[in-house]
Amino acid sequence: RGDPYLAESVQDLIKKIYRYGIFSKVDAYVKETKGGVALRLMAYPTIVVKSVVFIGQKNIDEKELMQTINLRQGDKIFESDLVDESLKIKEYYRRKGYWDTSISTRMKKLANPYQAIVIFTIRENFPKLVKSVKFAGSPFFRKRRVAKKFGVKPGDRLDRFEIERQ
Repeated sequence: RGDPYLAESVQDLIKKIYRYGIFSKVDAYVKETKGGVALRLMAYPTIVVKSVVFIGQKNIDEKELMQTINLRQGDKIFESDLVDESLKIKEYYRRKGYWDTSISTRMKKLANPYQAIVIFTIRENFPKLVKSVKFAGSPFFRKRRVAKKFGVKPGDRLDRFEIERQ
């Protein structure tokens, strides 16, 4: 009914598909059937980022968010990359004191099937605030003086960037 199954032939076919330059991944599945094998190829098109959009952010500038991710217009992207980029944004928000931020991502497909808009939808929630600051250690240091140098006081947003800078 068809050609005999040879692993080398399948590898050659996969290489030929990659040479088209429009697929980022090709998987081959072989299943034994009555009288032979069934070969199924799954080819995943290369998607290029048309643009990156942030929705819902209020307290952190879009430029800051763009600096936290490794995704730019013209980059090739896999759906799995969105999880990594989303985690980078979430960690950035946590360091800025927004510990309960939630982020969802999606790729909006365009008329051109090889391009997409990457959309990050952000729900910031409220920042964590410093409830109290206590200093312990050497009795030779005045607590007020140390507190003044430290620069973080009750009521401030718990900003790890600011704390680490001190």
